[in-house]
Amino acid sequence: MKPKDESKPPYEALEKRVAELEQRNNFLEDENNVLREQSVRDGKTGLYNANFYNRNIADIVGRSSQKEEGIGIVFIDMNKLKYLNDNFGHKEGDRVMRDLARIMESSVKSIDYVIRWGGDEFVILLSNADGSTGKSVIDRITDKIAKYNEHNRIESKDKKGNPISYELSVSCGYELRAHTSTEPMDDIIDRSDKLMYRQKHGTDKKSD
Repeated sequence: MKPKDESKPPYEALEKRVAELEQRNNFLEDENNVLREQSVRDGKTGLYNANFYNRNIADIVGRSSQKEEGIGIVFIDMNKLKYLNDNFGHKEGDRVMRDLARIMESSVKSIDYVIRWGGDEFVILLSNADGSTGKSVIDRITDKIAKYNEHNRIESKDKKGNPISYELSVSCGYELRAHTSTEPMDDIIDRSDKLMYRQKHGTDKKSD
């Protein structure tokens, strides 16, 4: 009597192997998606980074032109970050910057983009914007910062025992790119940066 063949039919083994490969491919695809997301996110704040801007700005401008919608550009500087880091430590500086990031995100629409431009500078790209959109967003941000400072003022003493303190504040500039504009976005961002700097220089000469 011949021994019973308990091996699986070849097609069952093949189906199992195919399922394993599909599972492996799905895992790798998920890993790649995570890596792609990490590459366009700022590690300190979780905001989009300059790499995101460089990769996507052409598409953002293209969609804006197609929909005949303006793009608002808010350039924001976190005032006195160096003072905060030097006097209260980088851990506190990072914490306050993350708090500012959440304030900015909560002040715009889900279709807008909040980007950490570098250092203490941020850019917000506003979808379907007009001349007044930027002012409304800046007003919301500054109002939320005022409420934030009511409970988050940082106080300490310097090496000589003198009292020192820090309250979060920002300087802002706003420019609008009309959907008919052919001006490069980088040039418009530069203008909003200059407007921000004029406000910063005029209102806080001690800012870094």
